[in-house]
Amino acid sequence: MITDWMDTPPEPVRYPAYEINQEIPPLERVRRIHLIGVCGTGMGGLAGMLKQQGFRITGSDDNVYPPMSTYLENLGIEIWRGFDPAHLEPAPDITIAGNVCNANNPEARAAREQRLPTLSFPQALGRFLVRDRYSLVMCGTHGKTTSTALLAWVLAHAGRDPGYFIGGVTNNFPESCAMGGGPEVVLEGDEYDSAYFNKVPKFVHYRPRGVTLTNVDFDHMDIYPTVHHYRQAFKDLMALIPADGLLAVCAENDAAMRISALAKCPVMTYGTREDAQVRALELEQSPAGCSFTLLFPREEPRRMRLPLGGQHNALNALGVIIHARSRGLTLDQIQSAFDAFGGIRRRQEVRATVGGVTIMDDFAHHPAEVRATIQAVKSLYPGQAVHAIFEPRTNTSRRRVFQKDYVEALAGASSALIKTAERKHADEQGELFSSEELAADVSRMGTPARAIATVDEMVSVLRQEARPGDILLIMSNGGFGGIHDKLIAALRERFGDG
Repeated sequence: MITDWMDTPPEPVRYPAYEINQEIPPLERVRRIHLIGVCGTGMGGLAGMLKQQGFRITGSDDNVYPPMSTYLENLGIEIWRGFDPAHLEPAPDITIAGNVCNANNPEARAAREQRLPTLSFPQALGRFLVRDRYSLVMCGTHGKTTSTALLAWVLAHAGRDPGYFIGGVTNNFPESCAMGGGPEVVLEGDEYDSAYFNKVPKFVHYRPRGVTLTNVDFDHMDIYPTVHHYRQAFKDLMALIPADGLLAVCAENDAAMRISALAKCPVMTYGTREDAQVRALELEQSPAGCSFTLLFPREEPRRMRLPLGGQHNALNALGVIIHARSRGLTLDQIQSAFDAFGGIRRRQEVRATVGGVTIMDDFAHHPAEVRATIQAVKSLYPGQAVHAIFEPRTNTSRRRVFQKDYVEALAGASSALIKTAERKHADEQGELFSSEELAADVSRMGTPARAIATVDEMVSVLRQEARPGDILLIMSNGGFGGIHDKLIAALRERFGDG
């Protein structure tokens, strides 16, 4: 019998159980906190915030290099390269395990054996950052980082001094995590699991009062074996929002809308559709960003400007407006903050323009993000060729389930170069994505595409073929083998310093 996915929860995934001591001492008795995997963006931001609260912070990581290592050292945080049980001597009052830390990590194993009080990274955010404040959590498959950064900035610009955690680097804040002193805290609500011993979505720990649900598209297949399991995480989120909270949900996404029906709190829908309560109409775009006419209940229609391109960012802005208005800000205050928003690194970030060729970096990796980013960049640079350079790097993008979705996404570009997907030890052959097959299918759609094995080969091709006016849109959620700097150097060699 076929049942609707809203009706029946899926069978739970069984994970190994670990005995973790989570009896955390009262904060007034805490002196030293040790972070395992301290150099990640989120963990490093947390380390800085905890240091500023007066705790002695130590940390360890395999990858200790600038800029994060410099940032932590400048704060007086002691960092060790590599993982060693000796780093837990004398025993810290609290140990925090980042997602880089698995059960076999030497420090994680020692912490278990010694019964050291241990928290996952999101548990620590809930305990040290959220506390009893009004928690605004930005959730969904895509758009979380932009929505979080924008809402935190809107509140900060209005003098609200919010706490925040942003899963990216912004141009408005000096760090990704800050305590703030105001009544609100804004957090990026990731659905990825919290730690090897804490297999629940990160947002579970953030005590959400105000939530944005941007969209629900299948992702993180290494954690969620089926789309049913993935959607269940967001269905569970609805039960966490109290009746006096507020849910903003994007009306453009059917799964998000269906899930929002489970919420016990007031729900406000946003989008471009006629049935949305908050709407963006008459969208116009330019290299400076976009503008749209805002229809908001009990407000006169007004034109809003946003220094970000693409309809997806206009939709993100609507969710931000809903929560900012709910916290008492005026549309004038919101627009003033939008005007001063500096954007987020790796979101349509122009790294350089050399010889008239623009090198742009973007974090897009899910097919929906790749499609939206290409469309946004094309609308920002009308008449210019947008060449997609894509690295299938994540556990999701390297699996065959999205093979066809990437065809449609990349076919919107002027051409595509696809890095050959690298195999990992745990990959199952039958599930593997094929860069070569993707390139052939995209080419059949009328967009020239090639699969290329190495970054150096890609740079060589682009150095030879790029023309003034071209946009080279590089999309990956990782470093992509340093392709950005290599490409800039190659183009400068060809064109001069540009």
